[in-house]
Amino acid sequence: MNELKRKYLFICLISINIFGYSQNYTGSIIRVIDGDTYFFQTGNGSIKVRMFVTDAPENNQPYYKESADFLKQYLNKDAVTKIKGTDRYRRSLGTLYVDGQDINLLSIKNGCAWHFKRYSNDIQYAHAEEYARKNKLGLWGLPYPIPPWNWRNLKQKKITEGSSYIYWLSQRSNNCFKKESLINDMQLDYYYSLNTWIYQL
Repeated sequence: MNELKRKYLFICLISINIFGYSQNYTGSIIRVIDGDTYFFQTGNGSIKVRMFVTDAPENNQPYYKESADFLKQYLNKDAVTKIKGTDRYRRSLGTLYVDGQDINLLSIKNGCAWHFKRYSNDIQYAHAEEYARKNKLGLWGLPYPIPPWNWRNLKQKKITEGSSYIYWLSQRSNNCFKKESLINDMQLDYYYSLNTWIYQL
């Protein structure tokens, strides 16, 4: 098998693993891990589900608790999870439905998660995020919301006064704010008040 065929087979296998099947499970959420991950109890046991094409704030990230609380309102309610595949951590990728409503979509529309555009170009989800952003709902009401994929992939470093880092990071974060000068004392005070670490490449 030549190199081109091997690459093609690899891509096909990955695609099947992530998007290759769809199966509906009835049951209820029994535990919420964070704003985009939960355990779902079915008649045959529980499954760990990562909400498909959403990305919620990480632990110690601003709006983490509020995002998780949004999902917790659906604990123990009759629900359907539509599983579309698995991710690299072997979590099931799913869309949650309660009373016929797409909770993944509602989470984005209420500003509790980002639309994970890397894995989805769904116009409905994109419009939901734009609606939340425009109306400053949920995490979009924060001064400088940072997408979780940036938060996860950056090295740990505490801000020092006068740094231009927050400006640089926010510009990579969908232009969440526009400012031509370096970070000011007000911005620093906001991040120091989080009592957490900010990250830098």
